[in-house]
Amino acid sequence: SPPEASRDFCIRIGAARYVVRIEPEVDSAESGVVRIGGRALPYAFDAPLGARPGAALRGDTDPVIRCHMPGLLVRLAVREGDEVKPGDLLAVLEAMKMQNEIRAKRKGRVRKVHGAPGATFEAGMPLVTLDPL
Repeated sequence: SPPEASRDFCIRIGAARYVVRIEPEVDSAESGVVRIGGRALPYAFDAPLGARPGAALRGDTDPVIRCHMPGLLVRLAVREGDEVKPGDLLAVLEAMKMQNEIRAKRKGRVRKVHGAPGATFEAGMPLVTLDPL
């Protein structure tokens, strides 16, 4: 389903980075405004529920947890078959001398772990695949 409340995302288009805010209408989660780079753009969903971009942005329907920045996998906190709930630690990724915790956003069972400590990841690469519970 589409976002229920305003959500901010940081996206990169080429070398530029933008903060994007999705603001659904109060009385209709089917439409609203997307704010990017100082512009307000109206939106309306016209795809089936499972294909809605808002759901994919939140990671609610995508079973793959992806790396949000390039980095080195320094710790893996789950194994295939483990059950996780929202907020559980999945992995720790080191980027620019900072350790970033990657946490589950929803309940699931770990289907696949896409690397081991010491592996280097690029932004967008899969880290963990979850099956919904």
